[in-house]
Amino acid sequence: MTKPLNDLSDLIRRLDVQVHEGAYAFATVKSLEPVNTAALLGTFIEEEGLTIIVSESEAIRLQLESYFRAAWLTLGVHSDLNDVGLTASVSTALSLGGISCNIVAAMNHDHLFVPYEQKDDALSRLQDLSNAASRLIAGLHHVQITIPTGTEEEAINFYCNCLQLSLEPRPDSLADRGGFWLNAGDRNIHVGVEDGINRHASKAHVAYRVFNLETCRKQLESQQVETLAGVSIPGVKRLECRDPFGNRVELVEDPRMG
Repeated sequence: MTKPLNDLSDLIRRLDVQVHEGAYAFATVKSLEPVNTAALLGTFIEEEGLTIIVSESEAIRLQLESYFRAAWLTLGVHSDLNDVGLTASVSTALSLGGISCNIVAAMNHDHLFVPYEQKDDALSRLQDLSNAASRLIAGLHHVQITIPTGTEEEAINFYCNCLQLSLEPRPDSLADRGGFWLNAGDRNIHVGVEDGINRHASKAHVAYRVFNLETCRKQLESQQVETLAGVSIPGVKRLECRDPFGNRVELVEDPRMG
């Protein structure tokens, strides 16, 4: 048996995704007695019943309703069950392509069940993820904006109440520097302090992905924040505003990103 890996960058570089033939079904049964164990991939006991993952042909033979018709992908890398970040990286890469994913972790490998009709797209995105791990830059870690010294309370009101972002804890070593951090989903916004800047004159901005742009517009306008329509991009809804200090804020509803 190979030694399991737990270094995230090494794991992603060595994903080695394998696609199994055929389609697979998520279904429920009262008992495993009639199930052909050779066609059974997994089970899970819940209060509501017994969930099984079986080949589609076995589900048809048993006349079971399939709640999820899936393709089965296996990550060939031998991952440690204690590794941190691999499944999050994989699920994020797929979700950005609008691909749902059920992940089952076994002793040696992680197994992904994705919508059958999206298996080729899923494979392509995972290969892109693996290739990216060999590049110098892996992606964005955080972005920073600045506010005038002493305006943290006003800034927190805008970002936490108007935009409904949450505060992110900062290391103690930064406690005396002013500003604060925000959590924006899978990335953080670092809000620092800086004086003598004309922020209204700058096009620099952070673009936040939102679920419903119209809800955001109503929320901002209820707080007397002026909103402007963004330049039209096919298939994308956009608006922008300025925070109380002139920092440009863009909100984007893009269904292509899931």
